Amino acid sequence: MGAPPAPLRRQRISAQWVASPGRTPIADGVIEILGDSVISVGPWDRQPVDIRLDDAIILPGLVNAHTHLDLSGAAGQTPPRPNFGQWLESVVGFRRSNPEDVVIPAIAQGITQLAGSGTTLVGDISSCGSSLPLIAASGVTGVVFRELIGLSESRSQTAMSHISRGEPLSPHAPYSFRFQSLGCLPADVPLAMHVAESPEEVKLLDHRSGPIREFLERLGAWDESGLAPSIEDVVETISNRSGPTLLIHGNYLRPEVKLPPNLSIVFCPRTHAAFGHEPHPFRKMRDLGVRVSLGTDSLASNPDLSVLNEARFLFPQFPNSDALLQMITSDGAISLGFKDRGRLEPGSRADLCAVQIGASTANPLEELFAGEGRVVATWTGGMRIA
Repeated sequence: MGAPPAPLRRQRISAQWVASPGRTPIADGVIEILGDSVISVGPWDRQPVDIRLDDAIILPGLVNAHTHLDLSGAAGQTPPRPNFGQWLESVVGFRRSNPEDVVIPAIAQGITQLAGSGTTLVGDISSCGSSLPLIAASGVTGVVFRELIGLSESRSQTAMSHISRGEPLSPHAPYSFRFQSLGCLPADVPLAMHVAESPEEVKLLDHRSGPIREFLERLGAWDESGLAPSIEDVVETISNRSGPTLLIHGNYLRPEVKLPPNLSIVFCPRTHAAFGHEPHPFRKMRDLGVRVSLGTDSLASNPDLSVLNEARFLFPQFPNSDALLQMITSDGAISLGFKDRGRLEPGSRADLCAVQIGASTANPLEELFAGEGRVVATWTGGMRIA
């Protein structure tokens, strides 16, 4: 007979505030954890705790629903440009000039930045899946989408030939993956696609012309026969799926377009602003019942990988702290296919983070998003990782 299993670790963590989406923050709260699960959340009963955090608020682990970790080395090298096609060309140039032995350490640095900023669940788009083992070793949970590129029939088939069974997928965009191949992708796996990201993309699909066509022609990747009739046709095609489906950006998506419950919008506010886009329709989308979560995009267009900083950037124009918390926790988790993440309640996974907050605040969530308090601790499955 083998040795009996080790008893599950029990721990109690208390803070000035404990908050979870959809619930009133608990003043002087305590979370009790058994193994990797939360078993109770409530006011501190003054019984001994393992960790006490004064001047801090404990939140569910944050969810960064969209990033590109393999571009973590691009910080400052590919600034957003008015011409989206030229920016795409600079990103392609960066990828081609950086070998794997340079990219891998940059991915590791990006993951460290995620954990240090409170992220415990991330949606990463990867050209070859190289981030997967690094994310797993860090303790962060990652949904790593294999990027599929190929506007021509031959290139799209080559990309699809490398798909592993059950692997999350990311047909990159309507201008870079063949429309006719979209419906051939497995319907039960998570899928993420950049859609309606720029005016240039809209122009390309509407008129078959513009900076993106010029970029693709220079790249030798132009094939008009692979383009979708419209953005709405793309959305309809990828909506007919059973797995979690993410529309990345959606900056120019008409909010009245009907989206099914398994489909989510991922909005990246600071990248959106850096490109000078028109106001994002996320408010109307939320009013229509569409799930909207937040992401950071990559360091090729964003200053850092903190999804909390995304919410803080958005707060002055959208001062709804309850909704912002939901967008970077539970809504992000559901969008990636995890219903037991993004909340602090009995039975949820013990992923949490603690953020500095003023000692005398009466509105902890408002101060969380209006202030600049740093993340002081991050736990995944009850284990501290940052």
